[in-house]
Amino acid sequence: MKKNIEYVDVENLNELPKLKNDKRYLEFLGGTKKYRCFVVDQNYPRCNFYRDHLELIDKMLHPIYKNRGIVVAQDNTFPIPGFYIISFNKQFKNIIELPESLVVRTSYIIQNIRKILLDKLNIKFVNIYYEEKNTESNNVHYWIMPKYENLDLNEKIYETDMYNYLNSFEFSKTYKKILKYNEIVKNELEKINYKKIDDELYNKIETREKKINLCIAKHCFITCKGCYNNFCNKKEISYKEIILFLKYAKENGLEKITLSGGDPLTRKDISKIINKCSKLKLKINLDTVGLSLTKSRIVPSTKEKIHKFLNINILKKVESIGIPLDGSNNDIVSTFRIYKGDLFNEIINILEFFDKKNIKICINTVLHKENLQDVENIYNIIKKHSCVKKWQVFQFMPIGTLGSKNAANYNIEVNDFLTAKKKIEKISKNSNIIVNFKTATERSYNYMLINSNGIAYKVNLDNEIETFGRLSDKSTWDNIINNLF
Repeated sequence: MKKNIEYVDVENLNELPKLKNDKRYLEFLGGTKKYRCFVVDQNYPRCNFYRDHLELIDKMLHPIYKNRGIVVAQDNTFPIPGFYIISFNKQFKNIIELPESLVVRTSYIIQNIRKILLDKLNIKFVNIYYEEKNTESNNVHYWIMPKYENLDLNEKIYETDMYNYLNSFEFSKTYKKILKYNEIVKNELEKINYKKIDDELYNKIETREKKINLCIAKHCFITCKGCYNNFCNKKEISYKEIILFLKYAKENGLEKITLSGGDPLTRKDISKIINKCSKLKLKINLDTVGLSLTKSRIVPSTKEKIHKFLNINILKKVESIGIPLDGSNNDIVSTFRIYKGDLFNEIINILEFFDKKNIKICINTVLHKENLQDVENIYNIIKKHSCVKKWQVFQFMPIGTLGSKNAANYNIEVNDFLTAKKKIEKISKNSNIIVNFKTATERSYNYMLINSNGIAYKVNLDNEIETFGRLSDKSTWDNIINNLF
């Protein structure tokens, strides 16, 4: 479109002259009267005009936030202070067309702007709306609309007659307030460095891998009082079922698997499974207590002897081996993980064993009531071991049969977890160990788990389970793969 775009200034939109069928008006607050209405092609989206001709629009309608396709600005039509529209600089005709990253990031920006309106502008209530229209020019968008109660309106008018509410604000009286609110919201977003938060969220979504947690073993060398798994009494899923599914999943985008249990080292075919997964070019994580890596062990639930794992070359095909360490001594470790011997020293022996091998170890620590004050001591232990390349710190999550049963003994508030996070970040800032933190909320319904019977499911913080299929039923494989995120 040309820069010299035709427009009409009016006080009321029904004053606008009629246009040819191939033209329409795009109205914007401002101009010499209440509205400046630009003449555009019938199917020309507002988002394109906003992007290409911002200099023609009043400054109060300029974005207060703009990043990676998301635009936040005062509503174009109604002069309500704090009435913000979340739109996109590319046309999407309906919500189905929105990429996942935009859906998630839009929710976050709405949450943050709503909080600013309530906390900083003393607005008592905010309504959120989603709008799409059945037109070629439609671009989906969201409304963040404050409810002002000090208007001379029937208290029900807001709910029963939206049009009257929207038209209850006089442009000449609210213009300066809109500019003021824009500045406040913009400054508050800058104070919390929201663009950095938004960028990190974008990168996290756009770069994340399709992955599955395969809990292939129902037996373990220890008993964890907060175990998240839902074990079944049936036979473990077979090698053939595992590999047939993984081959299909790899062909359809699966990139990474975590082999867990129970303890996957209780399976006698674990080397065979790892080797085949490697041939499929899957990234492999192995979550294990690691006890059979140093000597032969007896599985308590079956009394079966598992011989010492001797094939170290197989372990070199694994990207990372996850080993649990939840305390700096056995008294603390044993509050969460039950073992007849000294589990703490067993784990230290395992780390010393891997210090001599070229194998990467990830320490997994579950923070709960009994070890919350021990994080610095745990760090001081793991930093001594050259094999430890990563440390994952989890907030206890009350899921699974044992996790939900023992929740009262281990639950911690997210603020306590975040306090521990700050402490760890401070003491580890000069370390070469990568430290990741995951709250219970972040993990809720965020992993596709496949239990030892081959049932694929996700679980939320309320221990509610949704199943997506089973590995023995090929007709459900697509549903499993399509719901990995």
